[in-house]
Amino acid sequence: MWRSIKSYLISFRVFLPLPLQGMWLAYLPIRMYYHGSHEPETTIYFKQVVKKDWVAVDVGAYVGYYTVLFSKLANKVYAFEPSEISFRKLKRNVAYNRCKNVGLYNAAIGEKGKTATLHGTQRGGADSLSITQGATYEKIVQVLSLDGIIRGRVDVVKIDAEGADLDVLEGMKRIMQENPNLTITLEFSPKNISKSGGVPADFLHTVEGYGLTLQWIAPGGIISDDIEYLRNLKAGHVNLLCKPKGK
Repeated sequence: MWRSIKSYLISFRVFLPLPLQGMWLAYLPIRMYYHGSHEPETTIYFKQVVKKDWVAVDVGAYVGYYTVLFSKLANKVYAFEPSEISFRKLKRNVAYNRCKNVGLYNAAIGEKGKTATLHGTQRGGADSLSITQGATYEKIVQVLSLDGIIRGRVDVVKIDAEGADLDVLEGMKRIMQENPNLTITLEFSPKNISKSGGVPADFLHTVEGYGLTLQWIAPGGIISDDIEYLRNLKAGHVNLLCKPKGK
């Protein structure tokens, strides 16, 4: 019984804004406030590399942890979240932090010019175009591409698209071509990739096929080239760090 109680408590979501990494955020699991961060290694990395004149993009913004972080670090932020439930929470967190440099889009991002089924839950947070397991509702949505929305400079793109990450890359080919110093992070979750019908090893190969380097952000914000670790990863997730090759 204690394990069940403990599991409930650490996953309990806070509905009032509390301080976290210099931000005021609500709607996150209480364990994040207890540990002082969400994805600490990626948070460290972004704080080290994102510059004041950068343009940042947050695909799969959820309730806005990285959106607000980018707002404090960069010049301009584009944030995309397909779930209407999560999007309302995202807007509130952006307002709590008085982020004036953020453009918010309640939109699914992928390849331009197609519709798709968004599978979601009433809580929001795991809505996906490719994973149906655990969904309590479905909604037909128009899928937009980053190439069709953003013009000009882009410096960093964070992608967490719940199994549809490769579709996001497919829809931002022009951005990758026009921004040779671009940094992309995307979630590598073998479990989510398998749930969406993919093969984790093929996912890695496809990412490289876009002309991107393949590294990952290890504990402490250290950048690792250990691709064998990625190929052997079975559970959990890591954030890949990708840049145009030769740059």
